[in-house]
Amino acid sequence: MTDETAPEVHFDICFIVGACTKGKYLTRLQNFLEYGFLNCSARICVDLLFNTEDDLAGLGTPKQGDNPKITCRPLRYDTGKITGTSQNTVKFCKYLMQRAYPKARWYIRVDDDSVTDVDHLLRLLDGQFRADDHHFLIADRLNDMDNPIVLALKYLNIDITGYGVDPNNGSGAFPLFTHEWEFGCFSANTFHEAMDNPDVNKILDFVSKRGGNTDQITSLMARIIKVHPVQFPWATPHASIAEFSGVVPVGARFAHIHYCAEDVQPQKWQFFKAMFSSSGDVIKSFCEVTSADKRPRGCDVREIDLVEAEYTFDFGGGKGTIKFNSDHTIGIHRNDNERYWEVKNGLLIIRNRNQAPASIFVATTGLDSNHMMGVFLESWATLKLDR
Repeated sequence: MTDETAPEVHFDICFIVGACTKGKYLTRLQNFLEYGFLNCSARICVDLLFNTEDDLAGLGTPKQGDNPKITCRPLRYDTGKITGTSQNTVKFCKYLMQRAYPKARWYIRVDDDSVTDVDHLLRLLDGQFRADDHHFLIADRLNDMDNPIVLALKYLNIDITGYGVDPNNGSGAFPLFTHEWEFGCFSANTFHEAMDNPDVNKILDFVSKRGGNTDQITSLMARIIKVHPVQFPWATPHASIAEFSGVVPVGARFAHIHYCAEDVQPQKWQFFKAMFSSSGDVIKSFCEVTSADKRPRGCDVREIDLVEAEYTFDFGGGKGTIKFNSDHTIGIHRNDNERYWEVKNGLLIIRNRNQAPASIFVATTGLDSNHMMGVFLESWATLKLDR
């Protein structure tokens, strides 16, 4: 891994990441440096924004450290008396104000508990958008505005018509300030125009002294220059591991996922690593991390109980009724994503029309009057499987 700091170096993507070496965040950072950027043949710069007091000696060498395409730069900033997650916002604002960023075609703010399939992401960005046009892309959207940012807009008399600057302009009010949730991606054109805008720089200076929320700052930067956020459907703020192209070789939807770290969701992290080592074998990986000794007793699904029967599934917030035909096709709610079924290792596996696993169900209670409770693949980590 090179240590280039010269601003004239040109990159395909510059990733900007708030980082910390204290407590649980050191483990998270080590996870991130090992798995955060997969399948990278593009030239990328990873700017890690640390506090001045962070100890960088224990970071070790990233797994992808022998990849000359990746430049990793640890940068330090004084966050003063600001505490909590607002420190990341202070570091981000100072990083921008000091023009510490390199030249790149895309600038992406991500969290340190995310994983990116770099080459797939870049193919999607360049295939669907132009870096020399105005784009601000987000994985998903939230609607709120922190008080420091509200105060900044009022104090600096900056008008972003249509949103307002009322402190109560939160998730339940109208009009709404829409901002990114995880993954905020600027095209080079948008990024540099924002950095040349006086109002943007006033906001950065104001918030750098008071804190706030980084994903609101990125969206505000774009909004001030009249670029509205557009949802990028190939990135998600969730740990959608079974749909992540970095571990699923063919047909996966997402090039970027979130909440994927050992300290954030330990069981999801186990599943991610199992998927990584098995080259995307969903069933093998899922069975490995939901082995029978980790599930509540008496809750294994049995094929004999399902054949030619109808069951209503309760999976935490949703319900659905399925008939299990003897030829292993699905009746009642039959669609392309739920066409076939099988039972393996006490788990119910639902397959799509191409026979690929679409979801896997873990029962959390025994059968009761044709009613079954449990969790499906994308929500299974909510279950305390290690009890």
